[in-house]
Amino acid sequence: MMRSKRGVTVAEAVVAMTIIIIVSVTAIGMITRFSSMSANMMTRDKLTNYVENSLEAFKFAENEDEFYVALYHTVSSDIVAEPGYYWLKGENFELKILVRFDEDRAKLWIYSTDAKGDTVINVNEYTKALGAGGS
Repeated sequence: MMRSKRGVTVAEAVVAMTIIIIVSVTAIGMITRFSSMSANMMTRDKLTNYVENSLEAFKFAENEDEFYVALYHTVSSDIVAEPGYYWLKGENFELKILVRFDEDRAKLWIYSTDAKGDTVINVNEYTKALGAGGS
């Protein structure tokens, strides 16, 4: 007469736990990588918008005061200003803007980096002529 088996052996329990642990660690790793990639993409999108808005503010400003007001309203009210130099530092990015308005010409440089210090978007030099009605 054969006896029916009931329950789980220790070896079966160890194998099952090992499989559960491997699957869990893999899933956690994938979630962590996805979260990191998502945060990087959001930072890059934010910086792209800031750079585009800075360029638009520069295109329509006839002097540095107009440029600062436009930055304040389109980029961020947290932007820090010194004559010719503006910067915005976030939790995982930094945006630096250099601008020079002369009598007939204006120049703009923009440097943006992520939390690791990697360059995201740079505008090496954007120049425009100044005059009646803008350009």
